[in-house]
Amino acid sequence: MIEGAQVYATAGQDGKSLWEALNVDVTVERVGHHNFYQLTGNMPRQWHVGMLVSDSENGAEFEAIIRELGPSSARLQLLTNYRHHAGVWGVHAHDSRQNFTLNLLMDPDIDLVTIAGNAGTGKTFMTLAAAFQQTLDAKLFERIVFTRAPIPMGEDIGFYPALKRRRCRRGWVPSMTIWITCCAMKRGESSWDNGATRQLIGSRVQIRSPSFMRGRTLNDTF
Repeated sequence: MIEGAQVYATAGQDGKSLWEALNVDVTVERVGHHNFYQLTGNMPRQWHVGMLVSDSENGAEFEAIIRELGPSSARLQLLTNYRHHAGVWGVHAHDSRQNFTLNLLMDPDIDLVTIAGNAGTGKTFMTLAAAFQQTLDAKLFERIVFTRAPIPMGEDIGFYPALKRRRCRRGWVPSMTIWITCCAMKRGESSWDNGATRQLIGSRVQIRSPSFMRGRTLNDTF
């Protein structure tokens, strides 16, 4: 179980056992490309709008988000399964946590997503994949602003004179190059295409330090 999510390990395929355990009536409705579950009955006290519901941590058959909630009714939207066929910029989820994250990042109705986790769990990688997908492919945004506080890895050398761009590039461009190259490889592009990919992404991605972001208004920006 993770914060903001409820995992029912015995829900079974399509969550059938979940509805029986909750003692609610379920009506399934398809609107556009999405499936919705309308629940009628006494709703669990711990449920809230935006909560994620799953039947397993890893091989989940049912994963949904609560869109509407009342004392005796709830409306759940079935999440997209990004594990196998579907992907975000060629990136696939390995478990429910990553699938939850990709769905939240790709949801146009959610303006702010906060992700917490250990190093190496894919937080930045999945966020960049969602940013590339919605900016370069779907064209929902004009640019991507990547900001991260510079953290010294060794002895602090203090302040040194340099332009803003040069100071940021010293620590962040190698990481950005790795992420961009990985995303290009995930999309099935060869090394011959990587130069054009980096040039295209470089024109849309801005690397900024939080020190230079105070007071700025960012429109059409991921």
